[in-house]
Amino acid sequence: MAVSNFPDPFITCCFVDDDTLFINLFYNFDCTHYHFYFNIEEEKIANEVVKIPMGTSKKNFPYKCFFNDETNEVYSIYRQGQAITAKPDGYTLEKMTDLDLGSMYLFKNKALIARSSSDIVFFKIKKNEDGQKKWV
Repeated sequence: MAVSNFPDPFITCCFVDDDTLFINLFYNFDCTHYHFYFNIEEEKIANEVVKIPMGTSKKNFPYKCFFNDETNEVYSIYRQGQAITAKPDGYTLEKMTDLDLGSMYLFKNKALIARSSSDIVFFKIKKNEDGQKKWV
């Protein structure tokens, strides 16, 4: 199902390795994000399905996801500025920006370059004082 006036899907995916896909989707009825790893060779879900209440509008959706092979993480970036960093053993959810994001590209697993209205915005992951990573 698509949001009226938006051609983008509610589901995105990316390869983690040759046999594994990371799949994430947004169920806009209750504004919940779901993600899981799918083994293509075995044709089954490879882990528990993760369910995250987003607390956003029904017009939100994951715009794109990227696998970082250096840290074994997947970054799922939402249209309304949320970022979910998923690892096989957990996830973090954060609000990157209040801007609505569009087309995007992850450069060298370090910088996210995205379109927002008529601007280009840049984000990078930095560790804060607690050692936790955040998009800035």
